[in-house]
Amino acid sequence: MAFIKLFNVLNNENYDYYFIDEPETYLNNEFISNNILPRFLKLSSINKTIIMTTHNSVFGVNSKPVNYIFRTSTNNDHYET
Repeated sequence: MAFIKLFNVLNNENYDYYFIDEPETYLNNEFISNNILPRFLKLSSINKTIIMTTHNSVFGVNSKPVNYIFRTSTNNDHYET
């Protein structure tokens, strides 16, 4: 069900901003690369802003972000940004 909602939102070009939390959930990298990522790139090409959290490098690298925040765990409960 979450995929259907995500796809409906990404197919709607009426928004200026898209806030998306972990769109890769339950999707494999091939599906992401072939179906979701092209929509992100299309929205970006028409000056839409996408703010996204992800754990998936397919999005992190291939979405060609203008800005990004990378956060990593260095040890027990310590993070670096």
